[in-house]
Amino acid sequence: MKERQVIITGDNSKSLLIKDTDISYHSIHGAKTESNHIFIAHGLNQLNKNQPICIFEMGFGTGLNALLTLEQANKQQLNINYHSIEKYPLHQQEWEDFTEKNGFSNEEKNHFKTLHETNWETQISITPKFELKKIQGDILTHTFESDFYDIIYFDAFGPGFQPELWKPNLLQKLHNSLKTNGFLITYCAQGQFKRDLKSVGFKVENLPGPPGKREITKGIKL
Repeated sequence: MKERQVIITGDNSKSLLIKDTDISYHSIHGAKTESNHIFIAHGLNQLNKNQPICIFEMGFGTGLNALLTLEQANKQQLNINYHSIEKYPLHQQEWEDFTEKNGFSNEEKNHFKTLHETNWETQISITPKFELKKIQGDILTHTFESDFYDIIYFDAFGPGFQPELWKPNLLQKLHNSLKTNGFLITYCAQGQFKRDLKSVGFKVENLPGPPGKREITKGIKL
């Protein structure tokens, strides 16, 4: 992975840009706004809050989605088991720089630091309500347990940058890993991607997008 730099997005929250490309880790229209809209409002908040929730995230990245989910777990008293896979983890200097430039509260800084410092391949209780397991590896060769997850945060780089992550063979693995009525949620609304979701058994719903994006996609396992 090429060198990354911190950028300011439209809501004044920060993201990372891969240098010498126009590829950013979050929307340039608002990193935090985008994550809250897609993965919290249209993702986590659509689940049954009265039972433990198992989440799989494609792309730990900056750790922003994990942090926002942890905050919701504490706020709403949700029991969350959070798994996230990342092929190219941030270096310590990168996530420390990202933390300082984001204007996090002291509590957020402490949680963010813990999220990044926890060992890979180990299930760890970050708070009494939030357990994390980070997996360093390639999702294409990762072995999933069947019927395990309630929701998948599919936050891979776009089909134009990493097309292999949007193909039916991986989507089938993700479908199999979800419980019945579990779902995949993503920012991508590409037509071919939605057709591929349907081809492996997902029911596809088009949802309103965050600023700068007309639609997002939800794939439900029936």
